[in-house]
Amino acid sequence: MIDDETVRVAVENVTDRYGREIIQAYVSPPEIDGISRPVQELGGFATVEIPAGETNTVDVSLDDLAFRRYDEDEGWVVDAGQYNVGVGRSSHDIRFEVVTTR
Repeated sequence: MIDDETVRVAVENVTDRYGREIIQAYVSPPEIDGISRPVQELGGFATVEIPAGETNTVDVSLDDLAFRRYDEDEGWVVDAGQYNVGVGRSSHDIRFEVVTTR
């Protein structure tokens, strides 16, 4: 689930040991002609501790900085459009994606 500033995810510990995980949210901006941006950038992260066999919910904060880019003429701007937010253990291990519009 995503709202304006937070991605909320449920994390399940399927092992028989106490665990800790760092949940990462990567933001992929809309494509805009003439503007070069990375395919994805780390927008936020949160750590969650989970007892064996349990599920906890974690909120990853995504403030305006997660969606901004610097424009030489306008300063910091958020481009209008759809942003994909990928959530997972790393940028190479995205478990699900959601879309938000700015």
